[in-house]
Amino acid sequence: MNQPVSPDSPALIQIISSLMPQWSPESVIVEAHLPGGYAHANYRVRYGEFRFVLRTPSVTPDRDELAFESRWLTSLPPDIGAPTMAFDATTGALLSAWIDAPLLAHTPATPPELVTYLVALHRRLPAAKRRYDLTSRVGKWLAGARLQGRAGRVVKRARERAAAHQPGNDWPLQTTHNDLNPLNILCAADGWRTLDWEWVGDNDPLFDLVALGLGVQVDHSTLAEMARDYVEQTGQAQRLVSDRLEHTTCAYWLREYAWAEHELCSGNDRLEVEAQRNDALSMLSRL
Repeated sequence: MNQPVSPDSPALIQIISSLMPQWSPESVIVEAHLPGGYAHANYRVRYGEFRFVLRTPSVTPDRDELAFESRWLTSLPPDIGAPTMAFDATTGALLSAWIDAPLLAHTPATPPELVTYLVALHRRLPAAKRRYDLTSRVGKWLAGARLQGRAGRVVKRARERAAAHQPGNDWPLQTTHNDLNPLNILCAADGWRTLDWEWVGDNDPLFDLVALGLGVQVDHSTLAEMARDYVEQTGQAQRLVSDRLEHTTCAYWLREYAWAEHELCSGNDRLEVEAQRNDALSMLSRL
């Protein structure tokens, strides 16, 4: 159900009732579809005087991934993300508390503010106890894709470059979010909150910095300065920053392309998913 439906759809009430059986269905109001979700459709829900966010299930849920997400949400300190009200580990339906704050996508932020947020986030994350294996994920997503011509050549080169270095061998490895786009960050007055933890796992922390910086559309020189600032604040080696940044930028755009290609082939043919695939391929061709 990752395609949005009308907020008055009975299917949404059914999902909410399965998550919160103690609620009276007649008192549940689905106020609006929330734009921005690519893998899932999200809705603002009201029950009594309180608001919540409903994430509807994916068409093809991965049970192992959902089991991990359920454990992770339980371990995550509540002031890092949005408090979880209910989670269905068989479908992926999720009900979270509503946080009345603007998204980073709609809030100006300076590069130093972005780095400060990321350093603080990484310092507080619990151990994920799993690897974010980008090579494996890309291989799985592109297994059924028929890439030919220019697209095939560009993606083949990017996969070779991404596989040339592995975090943990060539650079640091730690718990990272791995999808820090500006639609997943709420700029609350009492501290930014981070959403959508489906891809959390051990990775080069600069992958989060690249996703964050490119998500707010900083230029390459600014991204490089953010990387130097980040490694200085975290005590990492400056001598590898340029190589790490080049590698993680390629890996990021490859991930964005492979995921979008897989989603389109699976029927998630939303315009924003198609735009992501095309933009990522364009960026990979320039690297």
